[in-house]
Amino acid sequence: MGSAVPRVLAISARSRLSSVELSLAEVAAELGVHYMTVYKYVRTGRLPARQVGREWRVRRSDLATFVAPGTPRVGAGRSQMAARLRDRMVAGDEAGAWAVIEGALASGADAVTVLVDGVGAAMRRVGDDWARGDIDVADEHRASAVGHRLLGRLSARSARRGRRRSSVVIAAPSGDHHALAVALAADVLRIVGYDVIEGGADLPPHSFVAAVQHAERAAPVRALVITVTTTGLDEVVRSTVAEVRAAIANITIVVGGPAVRDLDHARALGADHSVSGSAVDLMALLDGLS
Repeated sequence: MGSAVPRVLAISARSRLSSVELSLAEVAAELGVHYMTVYKYVRTGRLPARQVGREWRVRRSDLATFVAPGTPRVGAGRSQMAARLRDRMVAGDEAGAWAVIEGALASGADAVTVLVDGVGAAMRRVGDDWARGDIDVADEHRASAVGHRLLGRLSARSARRGRRRSSVVIAAPSGDHHALAVALAADVLRIVGYDVIEGGADLPPHSFVAAVQHAERAAPVRALVITVTTTGLDEVVRSTVAEVRAAIANITIVVGGPAVRDLDHARALGADHSVSGSAVDLMALLDGLS
């Protein structure tokens, strides 16, 4: 903010008596900066705002927090990156969300960190908001749609070239419609060098078999990963694992996701391994397999 800092920290008495919400032009006047500078703050998630028609509105309390001494700025932390992404994704603002990602990358974050601690964490926040009834399912779907497009852009930008480690097949079982969780984990594995066959969401048991058989035509499959985000699918997962094992010998099966409690739960479903954490934990597990 440069030479404007003294003006930023001195909001006038006149301003304090004005409306609870400000237009971007009013914010720019109070901060002593150009309108487009404030617009960039909003689009990158640094300054919270809501869109009313075609106009952005900023709450005075949020502006006060923004100008407070010691307030973190760009690159301040992973939780703030997730919070900014969550707001932009729920708003359906792909350009603003991508600006947050570009800011994180410019600040030194790597693509895996942005995927896991940015997009993944933002979607967990969205899911929690929906579960509490704070947002509508339409908001959740809008955020997911933006999330998918962000993954595509980041994956294309971060694709690793050269020899691949080995093949991994990953998908969600019948009844689990969370394709974004599958796509995020698949992108992390691609970035670190795995050849990933991604089956998406709601995949029936016979299609898991077909996906593994297809992958094995090119190279041995290191593992089949079944991501389970939706609870109540134990029998579906158990039958999927059983069908795969009946068709394919010596296949390593990993079951993971929020609906898998621990290794004992995974083994009760017929799997060899479990992952209850993030895609980074999955990557570490796969790296450790012989």
